[in-house]
Amino acid sequence: MWTGAGISACLDLSLALIADDLGEAVALRVARQLVMYVKRPSGQSQFSVPLEQVATTRRTASACGFGTVDTLVRAFRRRLDTTPTEYRRRFRAAAYAG
Repeated sequence: MWTGAGISACLDLSLALIADDLGEAVALRVARQLVMYVKRPSGQSQFSVPLEQVATTRRTASACGFGTVDTLVRAFRRRLDTTPTEYRRRFRAAAYAG
């Protein structure tokens, strides 16, 4: 018996089980049919819809204690394996869809 903490976790688990049983190619086809990632980017945590508009990256960098935008982008890529722009795009679309 397998359990998950939420719908996304359960979908991730289902895709992992499909990959184990039937292979990555089948899991990828299923993920495409579900219009989701086969494996979500690492480090992705749950999020909520922001109450305020997202600040610009230059302000988002200094407000977070980074000296430059480049430093913020490098830290973002290292921790979340994506850029701040891609992160905003991905979660802004998800926030408005739900």
